[in-house]
Amino acid sequence: MKIRDDIFPQAQDIVKGLTHVAFQSFDSLFSSVNDIIRYVNNFEDPEYALQFLEVGELYHYVKFYYCPVCFPPQRIELCPKCKKPFEMPAYIVLIMIISISERLSFGLKKFTNFFNWVGRKEIIREYQSLLESGEIKGYKELIDTLKRHWSQEYGSETKVTEFFNEFLTKEEKAEFIKSIRYMIRVPDLPPRQISSVQGKTPEEAERILKEWTEIVEEENLLSLKTDEDVRKYVKTNNFRMTKEPLPICFEKKHYWKCYGRTPEGRGI
Repeated sequence: MKIRDDIFPQAQDIVKGLTHVAFQSFDSLFSSVNDIIRYVNNFEDPEYALQFLEVGELYHYVKFYYCPVCFPPQRIELCPKCKKPFEMPAYIVLIMIISISERLSFGLKKFTNFFNWVGRKEIIREYQSLLESGEIKGYKELIDTLKRHWSQEYGSETKVTEFFNEFLTKEEKAEFIKSIRYMIRVPDLPPRQISSVQGKTPEEAERILKEWTEIVEEENLLSLKTDEDVRKYVKTNNFRMTKEPLPICFEKKHYWKCYGRTPEGRGI
């Protein structure tokens, strides 16, 4: 079945590729690629047809991993370590959800790019008046003000907000917010990283060795002999935590197993 030719008239291969990607994304809703084509061809406006294919592409990024070194790209569905299905990192899922919401918001208001918007007669009259009255002084202030004005109407933040307000109930908004998981790296356990003396001047090397001695003396007082010692250390040093993507196969309740300990209780 032939797909419409008014989406990318000069690049039909791209449209065909997007169609197959959409089928992989929505295979629970469509039984074949031809069903996708029929659905896409049914849109009166080609912009909405393209919008559907773009949403399918974004959702595809959430569903599937691809090997970064294979060409053509090789889809990976199981972790090579634990053999369990891959779960896309939460931050990627969140980015894709926001991107999908932005795409779907096109149906709420006709999008106008900045170049076309700034050429409207009413915008020209409005800003000409502001320049003549002295409320806007100089070229840079004019451009910055125009950009802020356009963004308030058509920017990504505005479009996503409008989509959530239009289509999500209060309960769904709360559920969405609660589903956002911040990924945390627990603070480093001793020993701390010590600078290398290689290539340093004698004075710098002496300073580093002095710091190294102080660090060792301080950390020798800390002994982490049990898993409970690690848990307590992490809890009392949570001010050092930073956001970081968690590794595949990571189990949150066993965060402390990321660390090993020497017989003397030194963390590694």
